[in-house]
Amino acid sequence: MKFSSALMLATVSGAIATDPVEVLVCVEALCPACEGFVTDYLLPTANTPGMNDIMKVTYVPYGNAKIDMDAKTVTCQHGDTECFANSYEQCVIDIYPDQADFLPFVACIAAVPTQFKMSQDKTFQECAESSNLDFDVIKECHDDADRAWDLQVKNSELTPVDHQYTPWIVIDDELYDNSSHDFQGAVCSAFAAKGGSSDACTAALSSLSMLIRLSQPKDNPRSDIVTRTCWKLGNEKRRFSFSLCQKENVTSFPFVPSPPSY
Repeated sequence: MKFSSALMLATVSGAIATDPVEVLVCVEALCPACEGFVTDYLLPTANTPGMNDIMKVTYVPYGNAKIDMDAKTVTCQHGDTECFANSYEQCVIDIYPDQADFLPFVACIAAVPTQFKMSQDKTFQECAESSNLDFDVIKECHDDADRAWDLQVKNSELTPVDHQYTPWIVIDDELYDNSSHDFQGAVCSAFAAKGGSSDACTAALSSLSMLIRLSQPKDNPRSDIVTRTCWKLGNEKRRFSFSLCQKENVTSFPFVPSPPSY
């Protein structure tokens, strides 16, 4: 059955879309900036109702590693421990390619302190179980030298040769500026640029960056807006360790003795 381009438009969870936005996320397991992006921006965006309908995430846990095809070895930027963790994430993505399945796992790993990723299966088992994934199947992949090697090769090929740092994020062929702190807004902008619209993107107007950008009346100083917004988001238990809250030096967040009035 053939459909005209007009009929290809579909309404899904409040979204009128053509194709979803393609999001390439190149990371490495022990990179602090990568961890911050995953926990503070990628997962919260994916958890926003409707956002998974408008973006397709290709998650590549390889980063700045170097591969030797002849010797069949991989050298990771942060050592063997990072290769160990990258391999676990590669297996999860290979076994569970749906981003709704693998994103909670990689976010769980990102939130774990580095010392608990030191080649300990237990950490990855706990994150698998908390994400409702079968750890035995994942570990079987991880411990299979041939399969693990094939996945390292695959992820090395998915990583752009011209990438300069991690996280390296590309949204519909456009490099994302990490300093913008507005990942959801960037995805929504890319979606709108291709003719899509979504109720999920309306929610972006209430994100921290949008609130700050849109709410700067002369009688309400920027610092006050940021403080009140950071307190509100902190009270809702949203993490912003690499966020505008920290960038704007709201050091008391989220432990504000008494909430500012709204």
